[in-house]
Amino acid sequence: VSKKIFRSEKVFASAGQNSFSVKPVIFTLDKIPVEIGVNIEFDRWGIDFLDCSINTEDGVFVPVDMQFPFVRFKGYAGFEKFLIHLTNDVCAFYGKITGQKADIIVAVDNQLSEVDESEMDFLVNLDLAVKNKVQLLFNPVLRGVIVPGTSLGFYLDTATSDFVVKGDVALRGGEIVWLNRSFYMKEG
Repeated sequence: VSKKIFRSEKVFASAGQNSFSVKPVIFTLDKIPVEIGVNIEFDRWGIDFLDCSINTEDGVFVPVDMQFPFVRFKGYAGFEKFLIHLTNDVCAFYGKITGQKADIIVAVDNQLSEVDESEMDFLVNLDLAVKNKVQLLFNPVLRGVIVPGTSLGFYLDTATSDFVVKGDVALRGGEIVWLNRSFYMKEG
């Protein structure tokens, strides 16, 4: 989620026969408060699943760098009811992410291949919202600035090869590169 370190003065954890949990507690990420909770269930000596919830206050954005198959989000994000669910063969992301001062990079010609070749299946079901200064990049064909207030649904299931994007993405400003020429994009 982030290459920065999450810090907290105190973390209270409880452990039982087959579980380990940390109730949601406030961490700081670059001095920005983030509420994080963790629940791990064990199956004998192995991990059955891990759930990690992440929430930020409304209007609070933290530095993130998240990579999914075909899509990478790098910049600042606010999280609402965001959950990472991890098992031995599935990595799932649920909830709402609001982006600000960020780049959304969509893979063209398998540029994000290190994620694509993973043996793990991905399940992504996110509501995405955009604040200010968020760019959409289809390198090297398109670069566009997304209009603030844009929202859309993003669903990806690599096990069934389902990919759904629901909503409109309005662009204001950017470039299109086609046939070795650059064109300025006023809106799209």
